[in-house]
Amino acid sequence: MEHRGVTRTEWSRQGPDAIAHSFGRVTCDDREGFRSRGVRWTFDDIVVSHIRQTPCAIGPTNDDTSGDVDYITALFVLSGGYVVRERNRVLPFGSGAAGWMPGWTRVDAENLHASRLARVSVPRRALLGAENGQPRFGLFDGSAMLVAPALAFVLGLMEENDEATVAAGGPAASAAGERSAAGHQAATLLSQLVAGLFHEQAGYRPDSVDLAAGLWAQAMAVIDREHADPALEPSTLAARLHISLRHLQRTFAAENSTITDAIRRRRVAAATTILANPTGRGLPLGEIAAMTGFSSIKELRSALRAQHGVTPRDLRTREGVSRFDRP
Repeated sequence: MEHRGVTRTEWSRQGPDAIAHSFGRVTCDDREGFRSRGVRWTFDDIVVSHIRQTPCAIGPTNDDTSGDVDYITALFVLSGGYVVRERNRVLPFGSGAAGWMPGWTRVDAENLHASRLARVSVPRRALLGAENGQPRFGLFDGSAMLVAPALAFVLGLMEENDEATVAAGGPAASAAGERSAAGHQAATLLSQLVAGLFHEQAGYRPDSVDLAAGLWAQAMAVIDREHADPALEPSTLAARLHISLRHLQRTFAAENSTITDAIRRRRVAAATTILANPTGRGLPLGEIAAMTGFSSIKELRSALRAQHGVTPRDLRTREGVSRFDRP
């Protein structure tokens, strides 16, 4: 995730100007009376919006001018009423409801009353597949334990950043480094909260071992994809998953493993496959080490010896492969 810091945009528009500058294709019966106002923050590449609108219909856009193609939005209806439609499916969001939808201009929606909404739009990659298996839009379970604290955090974050903006005389008055750090911290927490909402929707609960197992599976999936990157280590894996290193270490300890060992084992498996394959035996050992995430030939040799008691030379020979395959 790129560290972009915190930015803030505020608007208050009425009539045709409000319609022209709204996200999505807005139509309403009272064009002159239509009003939209709100504040939009970005924390790195996560977008948080606090919106007040009078009744209107919002149609999806058919392009990427809004930049929301790869986003999922968690929607909290603070007051009023909201309806999302797609083909034959109609889903009402009443006051107090929380749910999700793709992007922020990707569905047909209708603002039935003067409504107040809070939205958190997160890149799909930051959710690490937590939303997989869910429909394009839906309501979070009313009994979900994380909905109330997630909303409280979002509202508190809005208030805190507004107060900081006023105190500093505007966003530009803060030091760039401070804005970057604050933005990254907020983005990490927001992505964790939205991912947690989807985990609960899938049946996990924060007090269950299932949630830890789900985190371990996500971590192993990242290791499987990115083991060839020599920069992948415990701290970078934790950052990739938007969790603390200590929490990730506890998760692996519950599986009788360590993060370092899991990364090394995956790299050894990749190197072993290449060395034992006739098409890979002719490759220079340094190239194989680089291809599989090892920083040097020495590190590759040491890992093979520690895990399987063999050397690269052993694996390049038929006898060595046979010995390696024996139980």
